[in-house]
Amino acid sequence: SWSNFSKAHVCGQHSPCTNTSKNEAYQHYSVGPVYIASKQDWDSISRNWWDFVPRVHQQYPLLLAEMYAYTMAVADLRLPFSLLSSYMVSDPTTQSP
Repeated sequence: SWSNFSKAHVCGQHSPCTNTSKNEAYQHYSVGPVYIASKQDWDSISRNWWDFVPRVHQQYPLLLAEMYAYTMAVADLRLPFSLLSSYMVSDPTTQSP
């Protein structure tokens, strides 16, 4: 989980992302594709995501760095996901938190 990252380094010192608790990160931002958002939300998400990827990669230089940056970008914008497990083709028995 990105809750152990330096959120201030990634998102900015006074960013909403820095106040995201471990529980909030799990409940609202622990996601994978499929993503559905409005064009306006995607504009904001993509700008943050682009900025956050290199900073996350500095702390986590592994495969999922871009995904952590994505979820941190969304948390920074306070756009919690509505999680739907029914899209999980590889494990249809999984349940959203």
